[in-house]
Order: sequence, then C-alpha cells, then structure tokens
Amino acid sequence: MLDGKTAKAAKATVTPFTESGRDRLVGETLRNRAADPDTTIKSIDDYTIASETFPTQTPDFRLPTGKAS
Repeated sequence: MLDGKTAKAAKATVTPFTESGRDRLVGETLRNRAADPDTTIKSIDDYTIASETFPTQTPDFRLPTGKAS
C-alpha cells in the first residue's frame, strides 16, 4: 500500500493529464493570482465570444454544445 506522501505525489503527477485535474489547476491558479478571484470567475462566466455576439460575421464557427463546469 502506498503511504500518504507517495500517493499524493502520484496523484500530482497525473493531475495535468486529466480534464478534471486541468480544471482544478486552472481554478487554483485563478484563485491564487487574481486580485479578486470571485469577480474574475464571474467575468469568465459572463464572457461572450464574437460568434455569440455577431453570429453572421463568423459563419463557419461552431459553438460547442457543452459548457465547462
């Protein structure tokens, strides 16, 4: 059985290679580096890309059907 430190090191090694791990790393980075993390996250959630604002200007662009959680 792995001891606590070994298990933690193994998990940290795999983290960047999974979607949930990357999401967690991005979230931690935002929280640690942003002057106001809550406002930063709200701004990202409220961000509107060009194709949503001007759909006829980017006819070949397709919006993804899912939203990151």
